[in-house]
Amino acid sequence: MTDTLNCRRCGRPLRPGTPDSKARAIRRCAGKGLCPDCVLTLFLVAIEPIRQTLQVQGGPEALRLPHIQEQMAAVLKFTQLTPAEIDWERVIANWELPWSKREKGLFDGQ
Repeated sequence: MTDTLNCRRCGRPLRPGTPDSKARAIRRCAGKGLCPDCVLTLFLVAIEPIRQTLQVQGGPEALRLPHIQEQMAAVLKFTQLTPAEIDWERVIANWELPWSKREKGLFDGQ
């Protein structure tokens, strides 16, 4: 038996963890789930003010800007993720990958 699974969105290997109830925004998955890059992307697109800000700043390409990454590092303090776990180039490259119906409902109001 292996303790490595694949992200259900992009296929990247991920290692499930123990969800921490103190993490207010993003928690580790106990089983099947999303990799750090995809769960951060879901967070970014699911929160309307963040999504709108990114659109105004030029879309996902704005995630390359150091000040945006610094702001996200501050947000990650309230999650189980660390800035080192985020591959910003993968976040940008995979931005348009499809979401499952359940995940899409989080940011489409369904």
